[in-house]
Amino acid sequence: MAEEESYEHPVKAEDREELMEYAAPADPQSAIADALALIVSFGQTDGDHHKAWTIDQVVRKLTGENYQRFIDFHDVGEIEGIDLSDAEAVAKARMFGSGNYYPEDLEEAGVTQEDIQKIEANYYSWDEGIAP
Repeated sequence: MAEEESYEHPVKAEDREELMEYAAPADPQSAIADALALIVSFGQTDGDHHKAWTIDQVVRKLTGENYQRFIDFHDVGEIEGIDLSDAEAVAKARMFGSGNYYPEDLEEAGVTQEDIQKIEANYYSWDEGIAP
């Protein structure tokens, strides 16, 4: 058997611990089996949108009822000053991070261009993909 290549994990240890807060399926063994079955069944389907769907489905299995909290953390958790328990703040960060807003939205929300730049720099939109 060939020696496995070692890749540096991009997530710091303390951040990995924080991610574990979201891994809370009702039945962990069943969730792991379901996640692996999804990977085996759909992981090789051609198309980035189908692979994104597979990843999303695996995350749903592994996070259980914490799925939306995980997505909120993933989308806007790295933005300084965003309170993830404030649904309105999370929605605004998503809107501004995605670039899906009108200039008048800035004034109405009391957001400066500097705030927008900070949000856009730390924003990553979760992709639910398309089922194969």
